[in-house]
Amino acid sequence: MPYRLATAHHGTTKILHYFCAVRKGVCMKNLKILVVCLNPCIDALYEVDDFAHGGLNRVSVTRRDAAGKGVNVAIALANLGVRVVCTGFNFCENGELLRRKLDESKVAYDFVDVSGEVRTNIKLYEKSTGAMTELNQPGSFVPFHAQAELLEKIRRHNADVLVLSGSRPENVEADFYAKIVAQEHGKFILDMEGDALLLALDAAGASIQNVYDTSGIVAHKKIFAVKPNLFELESTFGVKFSSPVQPKEIIDFCRASHVARPSPSASATSNGRRVALATAQNICVSMGAGGAVLITGEDAYYSPALSVQAKGVAGAGDAMVAGLVFALAMGSPVEDYLPAAMAAAAASVMRDGTLMCTREEFDRFFSEAREVCCCLQG
Repeated sequence: MPYRLATAHHGTTKILHYFCAVRKGVCMKNLKILVVCLNPCIDALYEVDDFAHGGLNRVSVTRRDAAGKGVNVAIALANLGVRVVCTGFNFCENGELLRRKLDESKVAYDFVDVSGEVRTNIKLYEKSTGAMTELNQPGSFVPFHAQAELLEKIRRHNADVLVLSGSRPENVEADFYAKIVAQEHGKFILDMEGDALLLALDAAGASIQNVYDTSGIVAHKKIFAVKPNLFELESTFGVKFSSPVQPKEIIDFCRASHVARPSPSASATSNGRRVALATAQNICVSMGAGGAVLITGEDAYYSPALSVQAKGVAGAGDAMVAGLVFALAMGSPVEDYLPAAMAAAAASVMRDGTLMCTREEFDRFFSEAREVCCCLQG
């Protein structure tokens, strides 16, 4: 598939605090942003009023959306007016659905096409409780030569910011994201779990270097942000928080110089090294209805969940990632990272299925998020 560059959005420009009068489709810092989606999917949403486990359920709403965590992030960024390229694997049998979705969303893409079918993920949404039950397929087989082709494609893009997000299809090992981190020199935003996250952090820790951004400021860490949810944080790092969790518990854990679980890589184990969350400049942990925390190099911030009538919660975490990237691209002060993430999430969950946030709703929720977000320590 040849490289496709979609046209920029059209429409009026909003002025949002320090975000200034930026033309839609133009990034203030002119960063080259690349979103990597290894395992795209078709989200099939079925909405019921009250889910009866093991019984008959009558579906009130059905919809299908081409998606995947990285795809969702790229679409959200495009909706916010940020130019972005989406890369990764696409599958031949029904991959046209994904290309059509990105064309409609004005997202540029540059995929490695692979034989097989884009997986289908079933989302069962219970309207009465707001609970989402997910049945996710693993993804089609990707041969090693296609993986090597993608690594080379990523290298050629030479991006300033890389978003690595989501699961891996069959035959793609847990260290694939780590290979990207090791070979690239941009800033990374990581949104995955388990060994894939541990190895990516380990790769970043092994190659920390001074990288100068466009403003001339020295950034000592490759990982701009890590964004696990509470379950992913607990399962990946072998920790269990109280219920309901208190923000300070998460902050204290993330502040620790090393996590309790060693890296699964043989070299890391033999050298006695452990994966350090300290390799990340910012750690954003979402807690569902409990809100979210952001731990930075100097401070920690907490935001409660914003009040919104939820319609589709599947892409909330992806929207938060997009909000963090948006703040980075716009040159935001650190105290506005979490409000941007929360605003993007709220503006997404109010939409049906896996539809992502619009700029207009983001602007509205950002003002509210800024009011309720607080610094917990400095």
